[in-house]
Amino acid sequence: MAAIPLARGAQRTSGIPTSSDLLPRVRAAARPAGLTTASPDYPLLLAIAGLLAFGLIMVYSASVVTAYTSYRNQFHFFFKQGLSAMIGIGALLLLMRVDYHALRSLSVPGLTATVVLLAAVLIPGIGSEAFGAQRWISLGAFQLQPSELTKLALVVYVSHWLTTKREQVSDFSYGLVPFSVLIAVVVALLMKQPDMGTTIVVVATAVAIFYAAGANLVHLGLLSGAGAFVGVALIKVAPYRMERFLAFLDPWAKPQATGYHVVQSLLAFASGGVTGSGLGVGRQKFLYLPFPHTDSIFAVVGEELGLVGTVAVVLAFVFFAYRGLRIAWYAPDQFGRLLATGVTCGVVIQAMINMAVLTSSIPFTGITLPFISYGGSSLITTLAACGILLNVSRQTVPSNTSGPAAGEGGHLGRGNRGPHLPGAAERWPHPRAGATSAALQPRASRLLGGAGRRGALEVQGRRAHGDRWIRQRARSAWRAADRRSNRAVSARRVARPRRPRAGAARVTRRAVVSDYQALLQGNQVDRHRLPGAP
Repeated sequence: MAAIPLARGAQRTSGIPTSSDLLPRVRAAARPAGLTTASPDYPLLLAIAGLLAFGLIMVYSASVVTAYTSYRNQFHFFFKQGLSAMIGIGALLLLMRVDYHALRSLSVPGLTATVVLLAAVLIPGIGSEAFGAQRWISLGAFQLQPSELTKLALVVYVSHWLTTKREQVSDFSYGLVPFSVLIAVVVALLMKQPDMGTTIVVVATAVAIFYAAGANLVHLGLLSGAGAFVGVALIKVAPYRMERFLAFLDPWAKPQATGYHVVQSLLAFASGGVTGSGLGVGRQKFLYLPFPHTDSIFAVVGEELGLVGTVAVVLAFVFFAYRGLRIAWYAPDQFGRLLATGVTCGVVIQAMINMAVLTSSIPFTGITLPFISYGGSSLITTLAACGILLNVSRQTVPSNTSGPAAGEGGHLGRGNRGPHLPGAAERWPHPRAGATSAALQPRASRLLGGAGRRGALEVQGRRAHGDRWIRQRARSAWRAADRRSNRAVSARRVARPRRPRAGAARVTRRAVVSDYQALLQGNQVDRHRLPGAP
């Protein structure tokens, strides 16, 4: 008979497994079926590495003229971007290894710190001004942009907060109102700098998380209407925003004034054609195109690599969106799903806005292209967010065991105002679903039985919602399983005859070991199989 494996570091004192041997196995079995922490999403990691390498090449190509004319060193921006990339890669590798659930305890302090930084950047002497905007805090040779940190901090906090709300997300008083107040505070601080581009990204990302968590569509309509009204008011209040809007309608009306940036970017795309003029051979970066290595780097890509290069960049972000939303689909709990959705939507929305601005598809606003544009704060924050996304991918449930069946939690129906993201509801059958695959049932429920079964179901359900006290409930279930196993051993020792016939002790011992193996495999222990048992 095969021996029962022991936990790491445990010692076997007799042929019968002890409770210390069984408890690690019960704890492992109490996890949701199919949960793995093995490896990250390698296709996504490869896409991130490709975009990062491509971005470093394009930063050097786009900044060579500006760097030499300003600093007499053509590698100035390239070296600084490379240093930021190394810091960002370190953050990515660290957060890819740290369990993303630990971020829940840091969500409130993180958002508080970023709000303080957003307020501090407005104080004269602390914040530095450039090109009419006060968005940076000088740190020696580097500059910190708090608005970039706000993107990640807000994603973590909103995901945590909406996870605790559960069904109250669709409630007007407990869902929409506090969500709107939170976003209004952040928007007010961002627009005071002013930073219209980051404001749009932050609001769009937060709304995407709110929608995925199960927000009421009517409430989202009201929120969208209020946002459109505020946007129109902001355009009318600031004359330069009105000029940018008019330049969007007709950039050739004032090609040397308000339409200059858009006209030069369109000329760059036109000069590139299908295959481009060649890497490093572009002419618009020779002081014609404003900010060629930051906001306008996509136009440099279009000029030097042509339509082929721009389409490749677009497809890379489309692939990033696919892999990120796939991770959100198969995330093990609500917090992971919302976190993956927020990180993915934040990166993709920012990329879409940057590309749309330079192609004159939307009114002009300054914003960087993720992974590719020059900017230390933006690159480090983006890579750190990708590390969190990759950590969620390490804990996803495989598609062959977690795909929501018909009628299960995670459906897109609006009858119960459930989460919009497939798989965002609990991973057990919907009351109307009927029988489902045994793979979706918790193995802990098959181990404990009776009241323990109900406790295990409750533990798994609360884990899906991510309550703070889930660890206490899980430990209680594990202790109950340990006590049950000890009672089973004691019962078999008492039931064994005092003077068994020859070989009966060995038979009883094998029966106990067999029952333990059955317990570990998820079967009920039949104590009536033992000799002399009542």
